[in-house]
Amino acid sequence: MSMRLLPWMEDVRALLRLGLPLAFTQIAQMAIMTTDVLVVGQLGSDALAAAALGVTLYYFCWVLGFGPMAAVAPVVAQALGASPGDRATPRVAIRMGLWASVIVSLPLALPLIFGEAILVALNQPADLASMAAPYMHALLPGLVFSLSFGALRVFASAVHAPRAALVILIMTIAVNLFCNIAFVFGRFGAPELGIIGSGVATTLANIFSFAALLIWTVWSKKTAKFRILKGFLTPDWRRFAELFRIGLPIGATMLFEGTLFQAGVLIVGQFGGQMLAAHQVAVNVASFTFMVPLGLAMAGTVRVGLAAGARDEAGMRRAGLTVMAVAAAVSFISATAMVLWPRAIAALYLDESDPANAPVIETAAGFLLLAAAFQLFDAVQVAGAMALRGLKDTQVPMILAGLSYWAIGMPVALWLTFEAGLGATGVWWGFVAGLAAAAVAMAWRFYRLTHQGGM
Repeated sequence: MSMRLLPWMEDVRALLRLGLPLAFTQIAQMAIMTTDVLVVGQLGSDALAAAALGVTLYYFCWVLGFGPMAAVAPVVAQALGASPGDRATPRVAIRMGLWASVIVSLPLALPLIFGEAILVALNQPADLASMAAPYMHALLPGLVFSLSFGALRVFASAVHAPRAALVILIMTIAVNLFCNIAFVFGRFGAPELGIIGSGVATTLANIFSFAALLIWTVWSKKTAKFRILKGFLTPDWRRFAELFRIGLPIGATMLFEGTLFQAGVLIVGQFGGQMLAAHQVAVNVASFTFMVPLGLAMAGTVRVGLAAGARDEAGMRRAGLTVMAVAAAVSFISATAMVLWPRAIAALYLDESDPANAPVIETAAGFLLLAAAFQLFDAVQVAGAMALRGLKDTQVPMILAGLSYWAIGMPVALWLTFEAGLGATGVWWGFVAGLAAAAVAMAWRFYRLTHQGGM
């Protein structure tokens, strides 16, 4: 093997060692959401559509609040890259990240409390908004635990201890499934709550996952050395401000992309419950396959951050380009599956023997073909954005994301949907356009910053 290729191959191996557990963790996280969709889907397409609306607002709140938690990873990675024996900086970073999760969850409760009025104001069917409201109320108590778990999870990845979160999330899948069956259908002595029961199950699962990861982080040999609870009530306002300075643009970047997809839900909702149910199925599949590139991209943040902390410019560039290439290669596999078996994949979500579900399955299969079209772009844009995050470069990527998704993706979606007469299919072409623009923009930004003399 050429000596010039050796550093690249070592970067690939290091990325996979850290990234594969993170990728499987993302899949496990998505499996929890998929469990909710599969269980609620047994209640019918109206319940599934109402859950989609409720998840839309919940996701909006979660993404808006998660930025400061996500900032823990580059702060810790750069600190350890500069000084591998540093214990104080990682401890303060996660402490302030947990503080931030509590503080931001308070104002974020308001959209969930008044969710029905918000959905009606957004021109969603009143009956679906009414059904979604108690579901959102049931999700609300779990928000702070979900954000706090996220802070602990990115901390664990930054200190190269990603497997615990994976094991805990696998356990959480079982907890969530058990609670869903219990509270949705009234099994095991629990009350039958229908769609509300799914929200209760998700909240209980969030509490479990946070408590389990906190206990592991405090007691595990790999992370106990950081003593994350030492001086927990003592503020460090400089580090707290840094998390928000880096994290708010991260949250905004995630929000720009997330709200493009969630706005798609609201647009498709205007075409009726069956179309919305089909859209939700296809989005869930695309989100599930996205988890592998996302997990690899999260590892890319750590790899780039370590190189940045060590002031290794060649290493920074190599780490970022490696994660973009590997994420793109992985996404090709999921795209191929969507092209070859779209109807079979869609049929996993609804009872195929029920004639009422046939048009939903067929429509979802059509959406999946378009989802296949943007898999590569989605992988490159998230890998590029996460690599930039490792450099603590978050403000410009925020602007690039806003332009890509809302100056390109959404106008294309609206024009094709309403002016060109493509209906809900136009929304999916808008997704393709927005993600393609973001992929080019993020890759260009990273290459420019890490080119010789560019930093």
